[in-house]
Amino acid sequence: MPNAAAPRISDLVAFVGAKETKIKPRDEKIRITGFKPISAAEKGDMAFIAKPSPQYVSAAMSSMATLVIAPLGTEKSLAGCRASLVFVDNPRLWFVRCVQKYVGKTRLTGIHPTAIVESRRLGKQVFVGPGAYVGREVRIGDGGTVSSGAQIHGDVSMGKDVVIKAGAVIGTDGFGFERASDGTLERFPHIGGVVLEDEVEIGANTCVDRGTLGNTVVGFGTKVDNLVHIGHNARIGRNCLIAAGSVVCGSEIGDNCFLGVGSRIIQKVKVGRNVFVGMGAVVLTDVPDDTVVVGVPARPLGKSTEEKAATS
Repeated sequence: MPNAAAPRISDLVAFVGAKETKIKPRDEKIRITGFKPISAAEKGDMAFIAKPSPQYVSAAMSSMATLVIAPLGTEKSLAGCRASLVFVDNPRLWFVRCVQKYVGKTRLTGIHPTAIVESRRLGKQVFVGPGAYVGREVRIGDGGTVSSGAQIHGDVSMGKDVVIKAGAVIGTDGFGFERASDGTLERFPHIGGVVLEDEVEIGANTCVDRGTLGNTVVGFGTKVDNLVHIGHNARIGRNCLIAAGSVVCGSEIGDNCFLGVGSRIIQKVKVGRNVFVGMGAVVLTDVPDDTVVVGVPARPLGKSTEEKAATS
């Protein structure tokens, strides 16, 4: 991080709105020049510990970091820590926000000369990367990113600040067939589209199929990992996390859900709000709100919490 952008400890304390601090004498004006994991942090770095567990506290006590963001309730446990300390209710979140504010990434804009862009409905500050394809019917909102090799076909509507990562394919026909009396398969027509609401992120080599008659929808703020398949007619709620290798067939996923690595949601299933689906789980029946499900077939394990979703 360039020294010109390096924040003082006092700047970081003000930014995170720290409820408690243990700032060493004269440290307020020291500049933080890097953001590192607690185990790798050196002098000048800022790090964090996510939980008040003995393991995390021990890591902070032995760290060379200059500043550590720690959870409220660890003030006494960290009394002898060599670093200056800032105590907040969600250290991981505030660490992420500090990195975004003081490091960040340069926003790319423009259309690479090797991209094929047939659409004329592009918002402001859009980026289309090398070898990408954007079809004639596609609409891309302000700040949209279509990374290298991604393909967007048919009636696809992207909101503001949507990110499509490398190799993703959006808007092609889903896997829908009807078997005739002689055993032959006839394709079910796909005349629907795909709606990606504001701030959605679609991971590398992920596929999102267009709907058959209506739209496949991915709600505001949802983040989809690499190598995920979202089938036709799926409706995914707001602020969901869908981990790598998951398959969402034509089903309904509520807001704030977490789908673990390699999970499977079969078609015409309704998953409620705030549901946590464990790694490799296969969901065959509806899941009520605020539930943890695991296993094959998936079965309820208990009530879900924000902590489980955030730390898995």
